Amino acid sequence: MQGHKLLPADIPSYLAINMQVYRILGGHCTNCPTKDKCFGKELVHQRGRRICRNIHWKVQAKTKLMEQTDEFKSVRGERQWKMEGVFAEAKDNHGLSRARYRGRAKMQIQSYMTAIVQNLKRIASNLILPLKTILENLIKLTEKLFFCENLAESFLQPIKS
Repeated sequence: MQGHKLLPADIPSYLAINMQVYRILGGHCTNCPTKDKCFGKELVHQRGRRICRNIHWKVQAKTKLMEQTDEFKSVRGERQWKMEGVFAEAKDNHGLSRARYRGRAKMQIQSYMTAIVQNLKRIASNLILPLKTILENLIKLTEKLFFCENLAESFLQPIKS
């Protein structure tokens, strides 16, 4: 491949989904000293060698460079322990450790339903905590009012009699 021109290969689209396939014309690799490194041992004897590259290779290359930064590593580490906890909760508390039905589509539905339950629980806890504090404050306020009312009654009783 060193110094050889790659040509787009004519491959049916169903074989190369999200891939760009290139080919090298025959005869270029026979005398090349690095042919084992380019294609591996399993492809040495095939005729018309091909190289596949993802159509999103530019984005992948940028991401690989970003992965080397300290900021990316710290964010990735944080995301990993947070997501691990979410999946552990789904597995331990919501039955995601075992597929209930056969088939990928049904397993996907089970995963979606588990995620919906987890999200509803989080929404409910975010709504209940403020309501709980409001109720506690109301109880304290009514206790104070009741105490003040009792205090006022105790002062007014000797005057009435």
